[in-house]
Amino acid sequence: MQRLMIRVFTIMAACWFTASAHAQTGNGSLKVTSFPSGARVVVDGTDTGKVTPMSVSLAIGDHEVVVSIPNSGWNPDTRTVTINSGNNDLSVTLLPALTTGLQGPKGDPGPQGPAGAKGADGAPGAAGAAGPQGPAGPKGADGAPGATGPQGPAGLKGADGGPGPAGPPGVGIGLRERRAALKDWSRKTFPVGTTPRAIAFDGATIWTINSGSFTISRLSASNGTLLDTLNLKR
Repeated sequence: MQRLMIRVFTIMAACWFTASAHAQTGNGSLKVTSFPSGARVVVDGTDTGKVTPMSVSLAIGDHEVVVSIPNSGWNPDTRTVTINSGNNDLSVTLLPALTTGLQGPKGDPGPQGPAGAKGADGAPGAAGAAGPQGPAGPKGADGAPGATGPQGPAGLKGADGGPGPAGPPGVGIGLRERRAALKDWSRKTFPVGTTPRAIAFDGATIWTINSGSFTISRLSASNGTLLDTLNLKR
């Protein structure tokens, strides 16, 4: 009886090891879905030639999966997926590529400052030498006028005027305004599409991806006003 039990346990252990080895070397099915749909799927650097939603059979183990929509404004999603025996699911939400807004126009220059005060007048030049007195006698012709004395030195330069007031700031959204907008961390509720799944901020506006209504909402970052809605339904 003891030998029979040992033989039964030996057969059961052999069957278990065979099944385990088969499971570790077999294949599994990977189903890939994405938002938006129609994304290309690349596995381990090889294009599958399929777009989401799609399924592919892969060997059990880890695989690098890249889901992307080339030249569409959506960032690609790269991740490592572990394939197990049977069915495996992968759901990916692509995020829109962020863009930076244009710099605001330059502000007008401030007015010119007032002119400085006039400097002091220079000292008068020295008087010229008097001509010699004529001999007494009949009045002779008037003598020629004496030569003009040299010009005095130039006076000192007056003090410069003070700088004019600064011009008004530009009307564009500067870095200071963007930083101030980011400091408000209190909870806000804004109207968007149904079932928002992802959010992005580009410095001036807030973007949300709404999987329930298949839309993208764009809101003002300063007050939460809904600017426009992009419909992704085909």
